Amino acid sequence: MPYPDGTWFHETRRAYLWGAVLTKPEREQVGQSAYSRLLEQQRRAEATYSAGLFRQISALAPYAHESLAASPTLASVIGLDVDQLGVLAAVIELTNVESGSPTPADQVVIHAHTAYGVDRAKAIYALPALQELKIVDLKEISSDPPDTTESVTYLLLDYESDIVARGRIQAVLGKAAVPHLADHVVRTHLERVRLESYAMITQVGHADAMQVIDNANLVRAPALFRRIGDPALGIWLRYGDQPVTVVGVFNTTADRAAAEREIADLSSSSFGRRVVVDRTFKDPTHTIPSLRFMRAVYFATGLSVHSDHREYWLDHPPPLPMLEFAQRQVDLLGLLRSETDELEREVYGLTQLSGVAIARQGKTEYRLDVQGTAHVYSMDFNKTTDILANRSLVSARMELALGLTSTASTKHLTTQTWQGERTQDPVVELLGTLRKQAEKFNTRQPRTVVRLEKDLLQAQLAEAHIREQHLARKLSETITIGGERGIRPMRALRLAILTHGRRDRPTQRGAICAWPEGDPDDVEIRYVSDVPHDTAEGAYKAAFGTDADTTDLHGSMLPAVLPSLLGFADNEIELAD
Repeated sequence: MPYPDGTWFHETRRAYLWGAVLTKPEREQVGQSAYSRLLEQQRRAEATYSAGLFRQISALAPYAHESLAASPTLASVIGLDVDQLGVLAAVIELTNVESGSPTPADQVVIHAHTAYGVDRAKAIYALPALQELKIVDLKEISSDPPDTTESVTYLLLDYESDIVARGRIQAVLGKAAVPHLADHVVRTHLERVRLESYAMITQVGHADAMQVIDNANLVRAPALFRRIGDPALGIWLRYGDQPVTVVGVFNTTADRAAAEREIADLSSSSFGRRVVVDRTFKDPTHTIPSLRFMRAVYFATGLSVHSDHREYWLDHPPPLPMLEFAQRQVDLLGLLRSETDELEREVYGLTQLSGVAIARQGKTEYRLDVQGTAHVYSMDFNKTTDILANRSLVSARMELALGLTSTASTKHLTTQTWQGERTQDPVVELLGTLRKQAEKFNTRQPRTVVRLEKDLLQAQLAEAHIREQHLARKLSETITIGGERGIRPMRALRLAILTHGRRDRPTQRGAICAWPEGDPDDVEIRYVSDVPHDTAEGAYKAAFGTDADTTDLHGSMLPAVLPSLLGFADNEIELAD
């Protein structure tokens, strides 16, 4: 039976004899023999890991003078300091199983900090030091976009040096380095899930839902051949304190359901780390209303949001100082975390706190998304420019410059330039970005079904309208948009549907709607038939009376009106009787 530190009785006894009974001259005399014997024992056993044995082999290595003389790499491993060991542990864990799949150096430095507590600056300097010692190799490879490169790492340890390195990491850092960590988690703890799938993609760290879908699409049939992809399951788990993201792709929903049952019963550990599933995500599901935020802006401010189907803007919003611009975006993200459903939070990346780092000079602005904190960071423009120009370890250097904690990380960096004054409204700009994310998500989702039977349609419209009005009230109370702030009247909803025409073609009917002031719960649908209607207003008043309030009256064909009322674009829903 192992002791709490993972060592067995005989290993503990051996360590006691070596450290407390033998004198230094005796250790020098028997060191090589004992080292070679234990190393061969480990090799014969072919055990993946033995905490006590690995530590003892590494403790004997400084006395194995013949082995040290024969292997400069082994001698270098013995001399590594605590920071270099932490970075080496990160390389060991992040190195991929597949050949030809190098590990980004950026990820190594960040992982050394978040998983092993290595100071970010020391981790950056430790990596080239390990290269000089020929323990790892650093190379520049072509990257995206074109004409750019990325620094990647390759682990150069042989079997003997690897055993000693992992033993030293365990002894010095108090934590076992798990080779090929992401693959190990799947093979050891999710093997039955893997067998249900036809492909699994793993990633150390927390990937958002859109990355999960992108990873699944790497192995799915292209959208050109099959718009809706095979069933996928994203799994966010913690291996010890290390986040891991796993994506499985399945032939059928039944296979995926079987995998879900396996995950529900998951309870296991390895290398002294326990596996805990935080949450899962299924894809495909259904489209989400990509335009509902834009509609809420109108009801919150009375200002129309303009669009060219690519960008969104307000007419003549007041220019804002850089930090206030960023703060409004951070405030908006915080508000939306409580005003979205579970699927929307996944798609918009709102499951974690979101912050912004920003730098502006002249007509150029750098904006960096930060995950894990709702904070605004002021970046040094010149330092940011230098980091980007250097190209190497950009994310790691940015996180160092910002002084992020180990629970925070950077995401997307964008650069914007403009001709005149920076006049875009921060709220509308960010909502435009979220709208694009929703569009991308919806591209391969089954369209949301809207039932035209009156009671069902009434329920769907009421739910969407109440949610929209509630969001508009929250926006008006908490964030200034386009210079507007303050509570505006709530709106009711009226919808008149023209029933003339063939009964089997309800989608060819006209519809007129209005938003009079009133209780958001007050949603009413009426049908109009056999009444002459020369104008939309006439048809509307035929349904709701000659004194009906026609505020924001709008009319069109039913397939164009309903998506708008529900917050969807035209191609995001499917009408059904």
